[in-house]
Amino acid sequence: MVGYSVLIKVRNIVIYASRCKNSLRASSLVTTLFPKATYHLVSIVPRLISRFTYTHFANELFENISRESLTFVEKVLISKGISPSRKSIVEGDIVRGLSHFARSVEADLLVMGASTYSFITNVVVRIIEKIGEVYRPLPTLIYTSRTKDITDINEVIAILRSGNADNTALHIASKIAYKSNANLNIILLTRLSHDTRTIIEKYLSTYNIRASFTHIPSNITNIKKYLDEITSYSDILVLEMRKVRRPWMKSKVVLTELCREVLLKSSTPLVLS
Repeated sequence: MVGYSVLIKVRNIVIYASRCKNSLRASSLVTTLFPKATYHLVSIVPRLISRFTYTHFANELFENISRESLTFVEKVLISKGISPSRKSIVEGDIVRGLSHFARSVEADLLVMGASTYSFITNVVVRIIEKIGEVYRPLPTLIYTSRTKDITDINEVIAILRSGNADNTALHIASKIAYKSNANLNIILLTRLSHDTRTIIEKYLSTYNIRASFTHIPSNITNIKKYLDEITSYSDILVLEMRKVRRPWMKSKVVLTELCREVLLKSSTPLVLS
């Protein structure tokens, strides 16, 4: 468990390679943020099993697409002076395949491009949930078709539900702000105790991270509009997912209405955690 003492280390980064151009855009940003990290590229191939003869040709087609996807992402990395440590094609289900691959390379960050909103809600959220089950909570950088291209990161916004010491959203937001020498605006959906806030402020000041805290007042009737205003000027938005834990079932990641609204409308690169 990471506490408020040292910044997290981003050593191993997994990039999910797909033909979606957003995957290439996300790869370009993450290499700018973490040029010294070790990069692992992976593409997932669905394996079709059938007695029909065309199944063999379909599988070959999927494999060729995966190889092309890996090549496209590799070219982005090479253009930044980075050679990927590993390129892999994994057969099977995308959720299970990415989850176990991330664990096998001890990933610190997952990078994906999403072509549609439904891909985030139906696939990415399941991947984050599965990785939490088989490995540990893993921040995931996502580019969508709405995401703007950025060259300089000056403002990082983190929308948090808690100030717990194991809050990966706050830790990855702090790391990005530190690497970019950017301002960090922490938006709290719940109030922090005085002691917790003091600990976080001391932790951030240790690394000269310029941080501000904003608590969404309870008398604001239109929280969505409020968030639209304060997130419009951000360069990277870190969003803490809601996790529900019950004694009789595994931890489950839940997309709240607020999360859905941010995902649907935000034009900022997103990090889900």
